[in-house]
Amino acid sequence: MNIPVNKKKFIELLKQDLYKKSLVDSMIININDEDLKLNLKSDLEYVISNRLDVFENINGGYFDGDEEDEIETLIIPTIRRAWSMVFINKPTLFNAEDKRLELFQLYWDVDDFLNHLMIFLPKVKNSLIEFIYLDIVSETLNLVCQNYINKLISDSRNKTKEEIKIEIRDLKLKKMLK
Repeated sequence: MNIPVNKKKFIELLKQDLYKKSLVDSMIININDEDLKLNLKSDLEYVISNRLDVFENINGGYFDGDEEDEIETLIIPTIRRAWSMVFINKPTLFNAEDKRLELFQLYWDVDDFLNHLMIFLPKVKNSLIEFIYLDIVSETLNLVCQNYINKLISDSRNKTKEEIKIEIRDLKLKKMLK
């Protein structure tokens, strides 16, 4: 899919149903599990429909030069990358029988991820400036994404079985009410 670089054009395209559908479909096409596919599709459609503020405010002078013009086009792929790290390429730290994995996955919240992204981008904007052969925007987004995943891992560790059970119950209730 050819994504325009102009921010205003990109935001206008996100408001068009056909473009939105094509963009979301391109992000979920390689997911085989139908439940996971619906989960990611729901998150992406929610972001495109309800969180345009992220695309409008994300530049904010985070990067210098041409890189700044493309960052909003990388938000959807970054969400997919983070989501994939939670539901598809799960941390090997957790096993299938471990309730910590369920807790880790329940901690995923696309709004929380977007807020994390918007908080950390200004803090790390020049961290990779000396790496002239890297795609600085992409690598920075990747690091912020990994930082969020590590936060979820940290939140899932060092809890008793009883604490995990209670937190899982509370998160399931919260997600049902959302």
